[in-house]
Amino acid sequence: MSEDKPKSRLFEHAESLYTRLAKDAVDGIFTGSMVQAFRDIGVSQAYYSRIYRTLEEIGSIELLQSGRGGRQPSIIKLHHAPESANFEAAYDKALTNPTPLDTLRQRVHNVEGRLPSIDISSALADHEQRLKALEDKSK
Repeated sequence: MSEDKPKSRLFEHAESLYTRLAKDAVDGIFTGSMVQAFRDIGVSQAYYSRIYRTLEEIGSIELLQSGRGGRQPSIIKLHHAPESANFEAAYDKALTNPTPLDTLRQRVHNVEGRLPSIDISSALADHEQRLKALEDKSK
């Protein structure tokens, strides 16, 4: 029972962090200090990486640029708010050390889940036709 309580508390912190990032995000992109965001929600520094990694693992957030201690802000893409079941399953999984292949599989799965169903060959053919039409028009 004591094990469930910390996980639930960590999920609450993860929700709070996501909400805090979303508050300052522009078009789903947060630019700023992650350390400050954690401080703003009152999370102990001991939990920063566990919460952050689990949010990344479930595809809620994606690091586009890592901050550099005040010289350069972190840039994070927000995808979706965390859900308790996904967060806790990923957190449980994160307690073991995943292999690099497992990590890559999860990242590919997260990216695929964010992409709409796209027919790449049709999209490229359409793009090629549009370019040709523009070239013909400019002649």
